[in-house]
Amino acid sequence: MGKQKSRIRVLFLLIRSVTLSSLSMVYENWNLQEVFYGPIRRLYKSLKFTHGRLKYTKRSISVTMVTEVSFLHLVLYTTERAWSHAMEKKTLLDRPNAHQRSYLIGQLRKAVKWASLFQELCSTKGDSRTSLEAEIMYSSAILVMRSGN
Repeated sequence: MGKQKSRIRVLFLLIRSVTLSSLSMVYENWNLQEVFYGPIRRLYKSLKFTHGRLKYTKRSISVTMVTEVSFLHLVLYTTERAWSHAMEKKTLLDRPNAHQRSYLIGQLRKAVKWASLFQELCSTKGDSRTSLEAEIMYSSAILVMRSGN
């Protein structure tokens, strides 16, 4: 895991590279949720972490199953995808009704759930800098969710 700790430091640079490589696809209705779909799907396939072929079986990522940095990439990309979806919905809604507000809160909860998993994985598998950045990501997600949107 020593080599992987040095590779974990560049996790947040991966987000930047994914978004910057996709800037050529900027349209008026462009969002980060679409950008992260491809890398997330490729990571699931490369890790052989699919959810069943015919019948869906839920598989969750735990600390014991993280043996490669790709598992952390998967959680990081999913966190960013959920967060960007929630922020997109937040900016689109001028005066949300009750249904739209509950949907937004659900999206923020999903982002917080993935951020807490990422923080947990980074605190056990990553170095101090990565775990601190993951903790900051989790704390900011909690603050936005509790601030009343």
